[in-house]
Amino acid sequence: MSRLSSKRICTDEQDSLEDRYSIYHSAISFSQAFACCGTSSDAFLRDNLGWVARATNWAKFSTTSSLGLLHKGSIVRGRNLVKPYLPGGSHPDKFSEGGALYALGLIYAGRQHGAEDDLKNGLTEGMDPVVQHGAALGYGISGVASLNDGKLPSPSTRISADE
Repeated sequence: MSRLSSKRICTDEQDSLEDRYSIYHSAISFSQAFACCGTSSDAFLRDNLGWVARATNWAKFSTTSSLGLLHKGSIVRGRNLVKPYLPGGSHPDKFSEGGALYALGLIYAGRQHGAEDDLKNGLTEGMDPVVQHGAALGYGISGVASLNDGKLPSPSTRISADE
């Protein structure tokens, strides 16, 4: 499937589904992200900024995290795109921040180094659980193919801190 046909399919989906339902919003965001994974082609999102802006809560998390799939492996450009949404960035919102941390993990998937500090900071005590959720997903996915057993913290540490 070409990027143009996937963009057309997502545009048709967008036109036929009501975006007031976050599940549809997330489905369209991820459909486009999977179809264009690793291409750095975020034209669909850029062409539909009004639609993107209507995302709320977990749909906002999903849309922000979909940038990680689109820019997978594009370390510099990908990081620069998610930087405003990371904790402490210019777009403070717990769902955007959590989604950006997940996106960062997707961008750095399988890499030995690069995103650990941002992701570890997202897991710290006092962070909103939505932000911690994105950091945990991002930390896990970034370490999956790195062959570094010591990269991931023990899940029991995080779980016991929540009890």
